[in-house]
Amino acid sequence: RYAEVTGFPGTPTLESLEGRFVRNSVETTGKFSCSNELLNQIHHNVMWSFMSTFQGATMGVFDRSERTTWMGAPSVVTEDFLYNFDMAGFWGKWLNDMKDSQKPNGDLPFITPLHWRNTFDSYDGDYVDWASSYPLLAWYLYWYYNDQRILQEHYEGIKKLVNIYASRADDHIVSTGLSDHMEPQPEGFSWGTALHTPIPLTSTAYHYFNTWILAQSARILDKSEDAVYYNDMAEAIKSAFNREFFNETTNEYGTGSQASNAMALYLH
Repeated sequence: RYAEVTGFPGTPTLESLEGRFVRNSVETTGKFSCSNELLNQIHHNVMWSFMSTFQGATMGVFDRSERTTWMGAPSVVTEDFLYNFDMAGFWGKWLNDMKDSQKPNGDLPFITPLHWRNTFDSYDGDYVDWASSYPLLAWYLYWYYNDQRILQEHYEGIKKLVNIYASRADDHIVSTGLSDHMEPQPEGFSWGTALHTPIPLTSTAYHYFNTWILAQSARILDKSEDAVYYNDMAEAIKSAFNREFFNETTNEYGTGSQASNAMALYLH
């Protein structure tokens, strides 16, 4: 958006400068078009936004000074990326970064690689929604590319992540996280006290999804004991989720927000 020119002999004009768009060589594999030009333009803009994030790892925020690899941002639009680009090598590399950043107890940072090291060395595992990018990306790469090697390479890391949140859960309910943190909030909103979508609802939903992914991965990799164990755990989390958040009077989840109901619907 902005360029600073120093040492130019004279006054530069637009003709004096050449802008180049630099990104990783991620191939385009899908396309979309329809009779509605507004939808076509929206899709075009989204593709440019996605391409802008291909900078060695996925830049979660590139419209301000936060240009860094937030764990949570890409996982919520994983399939949008996969329908449009060949993500196997790019995200395979980022999964390795996550594996390298994982603590022995299973905790994952909310930024990886840890290039803000002085700030984030002491990450404490409060963000299951952000850490869930690890199992989610591994699962989607398997699902779309039928690459069992991805599950094999990251199975133990995903297992550690599931286990650490299982140990922190209260009757399978995980209460820490960021929730749908970009949704509009009421006037006078104070973070963590009046969210439209409750933090425990989204965090427990992610905990369930991660555990389900681990159970499916164990089955695919012929780890039969783990498959049974984590399938039972996933069912227990699902039961706790419904018991805690489903309102039989309104037939909705949590506060009835779009995110509350959509997450429950997506996860069956």
